[in-house]
Amino acid sequence: MIEMKKISVIMPVYKVDVNAFRTCLKSIVSQDYPFIEILIVFDGTPSKELVDIVIAEKHKKTIKYYIKKHSGVSEARNYGIDRMTGEWCLFVDADDSLKPHALCSLYSNSSNSILVVGGFEKKEKKRRTTIYTFDENIISSNIYIDIVLSSRPGAGTLWNKLFCSSIIHANKLRFNSDLAISEDAEFIMRFLLSTQGCVSLTKNVVYEYHYSSGSSATRFHEDYYLNILKAIEKVNTCPLVLHGGSANRDEEIAEACRHGICKVNIASDVRKAFFQGTKEMLIETDAFWTPDVFVSGKREAKRVITHKMQLFGCIGQADKYR
Repeated sequence: MIEMKKISVIMPVYKVDVNAFRTCLKSIVSQDYPFIEILIVFDGTPSKELVDIVIAEKHKKTIKYYIKKHSGVSEARNYGIDRMTGEWCLFVDADDSLKPHALCSLYSNSSNSILVVGGFEKKEKKRRTTIYTFDENIISSNIYIDIVLSSRPGAGTLWNKLFCSSIIHANKLRFNSDLAISEDAEFIMRFLLSTQGCVSLTKNVVYEYHYSSGSSATRFHEDYYLNILKAIEKVNTCPLVLHGGSANRDEEIAEACRHGICKVNIASDVRKAFFQGTKEMLIETDAFWTPDVFVSGKREAKRVITHKMQLFGCIGQADKYR
């Protein structure tokens, strides 16, 4: 049996429903894992009701609560990181909850790992509950990076994971307060890129996630990959290639080029423009296998190439490659 280490549970709180907060805190306090500290960070002045709930539970577990000026969820989490004393840490959103035995389940899979990932239950109003799990496995952090990049449910989320605190401290990892969306995936990516180690996957469901259609989660995929790219940019020195760029909006590609992408494959765009231009020429002129057939196609291809070069910021850069 592995030696039990302290787990710090960090919960940022801002404008949360009182009943949801009470349920969340009770789900943490009732955990059967014995070595736990609960760090509640009120991101702004809380109501008396919320404080009273904390005070009512303080005798059951080690609970510390802090009140700070409102500055967003990332800064609230960072505030908790700066004050945690556990060898392991877990993040909980105040309107969600932990499943029974969640901490024991995660910690029992932590031997020789830097990160433990569990399953979660997604609850939507007026819809049925969906459960997402992982097959039991121990994999390298590099392989888990691929899973995060695949945007598999639960891979890039923060709250179904147990993090090794020493890696966070040693690499001075903090949440990026400039990001409004997918800041958790960006943090996870930097965590994984900062070291080499094993990631333990468990099929046990450890978290209950309450999904709201009006939440920021609905905009998650819009910035997911760009924020991950920003995390990679901070630790990577190699040129990066964007494959399949044809499916992305121009503004997304331009932003990617500003954050480490040095090559973009646009063959599909060029071929499409060439064939469309050639097809239109054939229809309009009834030309067939004469040099004139390809004039329109070449013109359209050139137009797309010029547009892409302007988008990538590579016009006038030829001297760099001589």
